[in-house]
Amino acid sequence: MTNQRANPLLAVKLRLTAAVLGCSSHKELCARFRAVNPATHCAVDRLNKWLQGRAMPRSVGLYDDWAKLLGTRRPGGWIATCSVEAFVAELAQLFDADPAALLATERAVTARFGVSRSKFGYMIGSYACYSLAWSPYSRGMIIRASMDVVGEAGGGLEVRYQERVLSGDICYVGELHGSSRTMGGLLVERATQSQIYLNLFTPGPPAGALCGLLAGATYVGQDPQPAAGRILLIRVPTGSSPEASNRYTGTNQGEIAADLAELGVSGLDLAAADRVMLAFLTEPLGAARDLRVPSETQEQLGAIFDAAVRSQTPPPALSLPEAARGGV
Repeated sequence: MTNQRANPLLAVKLRLTAAVLGCSSHKELCARFRAVNPATHCAVDRLNKWLQGRAMPRSVGLYDDWAKLLGTRRPGGWIATCSVEAFVAELAQLFDADPAALLATERAVTARFGVSRSKFGYMIGSYACYSLAWSPYSRGMIIRASMDVVGEAGGGLEVRYQERVLSGDICYVGELHGSSRTMGGLLVERATQSQIYLNLFTPGPPAGALCGLLAGATYVGQDPQPAAGRILLIRVPTGSSPEASNRYTGTNQGEIAADLAELGVSGLDLAAADRVMLAFLTEPLGAARDLRVPSETQEQLGAIFDAAVRSQTPPPALSLPEAARGGV
């Protein structure tokens, strides 16, 4: 497998594998690969780059070794292309492990392996995303998408942004990098290689809300057209799955508030939040054409949603079952 773009989700899958096998270092994980195939493409220096999302395996055989290592009946190609959610579900079944515990342990593996970490790790979690639809068939509507910040690597944040458009689900993956003021990154949809660019204000902990700009091209229509617009990201509670309810929605008062309530967002005045969010997204054309996002908007939204995040009881620490820690 040559000339492949680095894929941050591959790094997450490798760390999940280390977590479920109980590997304490990248050298130990590499030894596990060598145990199933002494001629494996997995070497310590290569594995270190893969774990940081800076490179991809050049050998298709590596994924076959990976399948043998896990004891799955899935082909190696499935491991290479499946989503993180599907991979977690497969590990949970193979090792009788709790999916939430696996994800929690994967984050600990990042530190244990000495993978370069971002100073924005507090942003890891799931977000409901709101922006005006670009498609000519959906003008005047809001597209409610989702974004998962799935991990840290190479000083950035690994993200997965997904929309449900008229033609079906589309998923973009990539990394966000930035400073204490703003962050941004190019996200790519693997099947078509279409791209979007996301630029956001960097929120302070606990990252209850983010606002910024989304740029790319229309996905639904007779021909793609360059487009850009404002976007809002609202953190949802642990265990909530905004991806499952991605859709188009209207711009009537109360629709965003109802959506946030369904996602379990609480501890704030949802009606007031709804008004602030709608005003930001539907500002008159003369102001919106400029496409700049005032810093006051981030401060206002942060004040509303950060308090909600802090009011929620953090989930209890989870640990893997003994069988899952013991290996294959």
